[in-house]
Amino acid sequence: MAESELKVILRVASRPHHAARALAWLHAEVGGHRVTVVDDARDPAVEARHRALCRTVGATHLGRAARRAWATRLADRSIDPAKVEALLLGPEHAFTAGAAMNTALLLAAGAKVIVVDDDVLPLGCPAAPGPAGPPQDPTALAVFPTRQAALRAHPLQRGVLRATWAEAGAGVSVLGLLGDSGMRSGVGYLVRGGASLVAMAEDWARLGTSRQVLRAAPSVTPGRALTSAALVLDQRNTALPPLLPELRNSDGLWGATLPEPPRHLPWALVHAPERRRTSPEEARAHLVAPRASEYLALAAGALPDTPAGWQELLRPRWRAHLERVAERLDDARRTAPGHADAFHAHVQASLRALAAVPDPPPPADVSWAALTRLSRQQREARASWPELVARVMRSADQRM
Repeated sequence: MAESELKVILRVASRPHHAARALAWLHAEVGGHRVTVVDDARDPAVEARHRALCRTVGATHLGRAARRAWATRLADRSIDPAKVEALLLGPEHAFTAGAAMNTALLLAAGAKVIVVDDDVLPLGCPAAPGPAGPPQDPTALAVFPTRQAALRAHPLQRGVLRATWAEAGAGVSVLGLLGDSGMRSGVGYLVRGGASLVAMAEDWARLGTSRQVLRAAPSVTPGRALTSAALVLDQRNTALPPLLPELRNSDGLWGATLPEPPRHLPWALVHAPERRRTSPEEARAHLVAPRASEYLALAAGALPDTPAGWQELLRPRWRAHLERVAERLDDARRTAPGHADAFHAHVQASLRALAAVPDPPPPADVSWAALTRLSRQQREARASWPELVARVMRSADQRM
């Protein structure tokens, strides 16, 4: 696909000031007529404002009512309309970023598109090249005390979207982030890979309190870790599977289960949400109160049909998971003596509390019964998705 056909999907929700900022930047960078806005706002006044912003720059607007009508057109007797609506919108009062991404996937069926969130700016920087030798871990990061410090260390430039468009390959390509990490807390980095993920020893001293990072691969590198704040989706040869529509970190779970690992590109875009997202207290709770997506990742495709089945499946896997975290924590302390002590202390306290309880704690965001329902929903979504993609491809209805 030629650069002249570059298309962008912007995901927005309840932050019209973010949407205005993102649309202004995208209009200047690629032209508003190349932008489709997938709007997850529930408030009619907020959606109306988003629609007006789209008209100002010539972007296409797709709100929840339009997505509901599209789901109805795609469904028939062979696919339950309620299930199609659940995939593209999710429950009315849930966190539904996964449903918005599913809408983007269907809009871009058979095509290539950049997908960005409304708190991402199309300004960025190339990642610093890594040392020669084996491929570098694409989730390696430097940690900064403030966003201003991160931006001072990495001068920004325009043209990043076009550069990443040219470098992206088939499937999913992931852009790095400069600014807010997009992670629940710094503990997530420890869980994913330990000391090798932190670029410098002194960064360990900041990991428990700061979310301001540069997280990008030094070269095009495959890797399962994924945050969907900025992606390139290329489905010209093969359709990508759907996400769970109503779960936090459904994008991370999606990246772990894609048929082919995403490609991480050596570029970072600015991720600049306007409010602080995670307190040190939530970082300390990260291990003690795991989310449903973390349990689904540990299940590795096994989807029990009952709450008791979930607890039985997870019991040995949870213990093994905690042992791996303890090993990585000790590795971090050896790698960064002195610097990692405070981080080590609060994670170690969490591990001690968990060691006294034989069973995995209930998910922090849903009940065991809801986790069972979500696992059933995931099976059904994967089964019906190829037919939905085929229908979009045949009709070109709403397709980009």
